[in-house]
Amino acid sequence: HRYLGICHPLRALRWGRPRLAGLLCLAVWLVVAGCLVPNLFFVTTSNKGTTVLCHDTTRPEEFDHYVHFSSAVMGLLFGVPCLVTLVCYGLMARRLYQPLPGSAQSSSRLRSLRTIAVVLTVFAV
Repeated sequence: HRYLGICHPLRALRWGRPRLAGLLCLAVWLVVAGCLVPNLFFVTTSNKGTTVLCHDTTRPEEFDHYVHFSSAVMGLLFGVPCLVTLVCYGLMARRLYQPLPGSAQSSSRLRSLRTIAVVLTVFAV
């Protein structure tokens, strides 16, 4: 939404509707839930008396499958958002860094550039 507002302000008026934002959020939640549900099948449990212990590991015979699954989930749930964030914030910074014709760099643009740098740093950390 920020990217559209800064880089494509007229398009943001059409795409920035609450219904579309709600549908997008629902889609993201469904993708995340769909990616994490298989974790329930990889989990191992053991009994200790009357208590059932849940371990954060998988059975040795399923370990190779779990590694592939975990790598795919990490790429989808971290790699894709990281790439989208870097590209969108980079394009926003480039747009904000370009001077407006006939005016000096405004303090609000400089604050926005500083905020972009902080957001990218926090995301990276």
